[in-house]
Parts: sequence; C-alpha cells; structure tokens
Amino acid sequence: MLNEDKLCTIHAKMGANALSVTCKTFPRTQKQYANETLLSLTMACPEVANQVLFQPDSMLVNEDIKLIVETANRIGKKAAHIERSQTTQLINLFCSHLVMADSPAIEDNLLAIVHLILYLQQIEFDVEAHLDDLESLFLTLNRQLSSGDMAQQRSQISSSAKMKVMLLSIFGTAISQLNRGRDFLEENHQALAHYLELDQEPSDAKIGDKFSQLDTQWKKVLANSCLSDEHVMKKLSSLSYV
Repeated sequence: MLNEDKLCTIHAKMGANALSVTCKTFPRTQKQYANETLLSLTMACPEVANQVLFQPDSMLVNEDIKLIVETANRIGKKAAHIERSQTTQLINLFCSHLVMADSPAIEDNLLAIVHLILYLQQIEFDVEAHLDDLESLFLTLNRQLSSGDMAQQRSQISSSAKMKVMLLSIFGTAISQLNRGRDFLEENHQALAHYLELDQEPSDAKIGDKFSQLDTQWKKVLANSCLSDEHVMKKLSSLSYV
C-alpha cells in the first residue's frame, strides 16, 4: 500500500492535508490508566495494522516513556483514572510473553496461558506471596512451548469432544458478560452450537467428527491466507493483553 518513499497514493499525490482522520491519526483509540497509555489498532489506518501484524519485528519495541506536565498531573489525580495494580501489570506481562513465545502453533501459546490462569485462580491471585512459584511456572511454560511438550498436551486435550463442549459452554457464559462485541460473539457462538447440533444431544462420536471438520477447515485457512505466518496470529492474540 506504500510506495518507495513509504507514502500511500493519496499522501504522495495530494499531500498530508488530504489524508482522512483515520489515515493520519494513530492511535484512534487508547486506554488510559494513571501512569500508562495502552495504544490500540482499533479503527487505525489499514497500513498501520498491516505493518504491525505482518512485519515479524514490529512489536519488539513496545514501550515509550514520556514525562510531560499533563502526565505528571494525571498521575497525581488517581480518582480521574484507574491505576493498574502491580499484580495486574505482572499478569499482563506474563500473558503477553507467553502468547509471543516460540511454539509450533498459536493454540499451544493459548494453552500455556490457560495453565497460568488456572494457577492464579488456585492461589486466588495472591501474586506477591507466590511470586517465586509463579516465575518458576512461567519459565517452565516457556520451555514446554519451545520443546513441543505443550503441543503434545494439546493433542491429548484436542481428542476429547466432551472437553471441547465444556469449554464452549464456559466461553458462552463469558460472552454474556461482555459489553463490547457481545452481539457479534453471541451470534457466532450460537452458529457453532447449531453446527454441532448440541440441542439434539448428539453422540460423542458425532461431535468429534464435527470438530475434526472444523479443525481441518481452520488449518486450511491458516495455510492459505494472510495468517500463514505464525507471528500474525500471535500478534493478534497479543493485542488482547494490552
């Protein structure tokens, strides 16, 4: 979408003033905490999204520290903006690193995050008291991702139709509690349940066959689309943790 000068056609021929708000404003949306600003690709210029998602090293630099008067004043007014706790920041950091870790497939990274969250629930999110164990688990999960052990775990889970139906039910409950995007997700969740014929209480074998068809189609999409490079799906997932 860009020429050799890294300008789009409109910018190159008509100048910067001809660009729309979408094209010349980044980020279009962001989430503000007391001492942090998390940028979003939502409603961003398509080329910005293209550069972030499809360039392998585009997210290596992810922090920019600026101290200005406005920011300093905002930090002092905690009532105006929610400040993320150190626990929240640490969990976010662990999840962001796990989703971008080397692995055969993005599903392995997501399974690693599930392991992390289950442990956090077990310790009732008391990160400070269990920090050493949490760090040890994080390192173990990274090793399991790179060695292929996590992929082996996933293959065992993937063979269980009952497990997938249970996860689908949990996902449906989580969707109902959302504000943004709930209608879209509910529509697709219901379409998936209809495809699986869950209202007719199908046999495990039939559900397993349906899931196998979905898995085959998903692999085709990954292999024959812009998602074929593994870093693309990881970046899409990573944006959920910022």
